[in-house]
Amino acid sequence: MTRDVHIAGLGMDFTEIDWWYLLSYKEKMGRSKDSWKRTWKRKLGGRRVVVHMFDDSEHDIMPRTEILRSFGVEVRQYKVRNKNYRPAWDSLLKVLQSMGRGDQVHID
Repeated sequence: MTRDVHIAGLGMDFTEIDWWYLLSYKEKMGRSKDSWKRTWKRKLGGRRVVVHMFDDSEHDIMPRTEILRSFGVEVRQYKVRNKNYRPAWDSLLKVLQSMGRGDQVHID
């Protein structure tokens, strides 16, 4: 994770253990006091991890979002209405396009 990472389309369920391991490891390294780990933090400390999650109200995503935030991950949620994911994906794509231009976008 040497650059900003955006994760989209995954439920970030706890069975996706590889992602959880990488995120927890990155957070652990950032808190370390060892000299080689401080160097790692200096090189990668400014890198963001953003998880884009779809909230369809059928699944409780609050426990996952809280844990992700505790790892320093930025969580963006997109509402899904009537099981129609298309508007949520369109919103996500607009956000990613604006981030590519350096603009800030706020989601309602």
